[in-house]
Amino acid sequence: MLPIIISTGSTKLDPDTRKLIRSHVMLGKNRGKARRSKSDDRADVEHDETCSGKTRTLRKQSDPLIWTPPCIVPQRVGSEASLIQFADTVEPALATNIIRFSYMSKRTLFTLERCLFIQEKKELWHNLLVVDPIYLHAMAFIAQDFFDGLPGWQSKKASLHFLKTLQLLRERLSLPDEQAKPSDATIMVVLFLTTHAYAMKDFDSANHHLKGLHRIVDLRGGVAHFTDDLKLKHEIYRCDLSIALQNCTRPLFFDDQFGLSILTVPTLDEHVNERFLEKIDGSLARTWGLMKSFCILVNNAIRKQQRLPLEFFLETMVSVMYRLLDLKFDAGSIAEAIRLGLLAFSAHVFLKWQDTQRPYIQFAASYKASLVSLKSLDGISSRIMLWLLMVGGTSLFSTSDDEWLKPWLRVNSQLCNIHSWLEMRDVLESFLWIGAIYDTPGNDLFESALLQPSPEMYLPSV
Repeated sequence: MLPIIISTGSTKLDPDTRKLIRSHVMLGKNRGKARRSKSDDRADVEHDETCSGKTRTLRKQSDPLIWTPPCIVPQRVGSEASLIQFADTVEPALATNIIRFSYMSKRTLFTLERCLFIQEKKELWHNLLVVDPIYLHAMAFIAQDFFDGLPGWQSKKASLHFLKTLQLLRERLSLPDEQAKPSDATIMVVLFLTTHAYAMKDFDSANHHLKGLHRIVDLRGGVAHFTDDLKLKHEIYRCDLSIALQNCTRPLFFDDQFGLSILTVPTLDEHVNERFLEKIDGSLARTWGLMKSFCILVNNAIRKQQRLPLEFFLETMVSVMYRLLDLKFDAGSIAEAIRLGLLAFSAHVFLKWQDTQRPYIQFAASYKASLVSLKSLDGISSRIMLWLLMVGGTSLFSTSDDEWLKPWLRVNSQLCNIHSWLEMRDVLESFLWIGAIYDTPGNDLFESALLQPSPEMYLPSV
């Protein structure tokens, strides 16, 4: 029962009475409220820090004289795509996928990319999404296909953007303004079409787009003049070489002067072991020497965690692969076997996408036929046969070739007195080898080959 307090006049209340009145008033204010814990007070502080972006010391929220305004500014409004004014209309969900795909495409695409210094062009990809509708629609159908899992052909939504890309591209190429045709955006779109068709195994369309790309690039004076964008130049060469290997045809972008520049490229003579090739063909020996120098520099860069310039990677790829595709030797000769082995090795280094295997069926068949029909090693050490077999097995042949490849590999290992992977690796590295690319599949192939029988039919002639 509460006491009745009567106060008259101006006489000050005694301390005990004032305390009683204060406690009575606060009972009404606190009715229905749970007692705040220290953790609740800390939560208020953390919430205020999140909203303001800086640390502040707050007074207790239980103080009735303190009012803290709620946080009304969200941390993020909409998606990243909602902040971009695209060059044409695309569905919101697809716009988000385009942004996601663009970021994902910047990840490491091939194994050696992590040891290369690649300077991005100042004009970033999103600039073209904003100003060029053809580039936007090309990215739209490629991104949609990517997230659909490449089912064999575009989904209905992707097909619409694919057709829109072709329509706008035809309109641009029909313009009388010659300067509009060879723009970077136009070249990149045709390169997208070519690469996409190749990835979908639509090789007829890939060849058609590649020819169009070649004509457009010619309007710019040839791909050799793309000095301001080495990455674009690099992808054009990679696409050309991949299709040439797939079809076993001559590449379209072969530049005689650039291809022959290999004759003047210095090599690391103290490390190069191409003397066994000098009596076969001088150009093949010099190509081998250049690739040997490349392997040594790359292995050293990976070991020391250094980066090499993209120009070094690009020039070696072009000098080696275009020259090898231009050389021809008699079927069944050791020179032809080495040319194809060196080409298979280089293709795996320069052209293979990371975690993606696209078999070159005709090229693999030609390489196998060259090995099987090999008449003689012409006095060359049988260790070169080990390298030829290991390169084919790790970079070109499929599991369907195990029946003939592994027994032959085991026989040659025994002939060379090799019984462990470390011994095998020493032999391979004395020729051409890049550990970051070949060690894991090479070890797996060698270990599995040891379990295979050794029929005499695969003994090579020495």
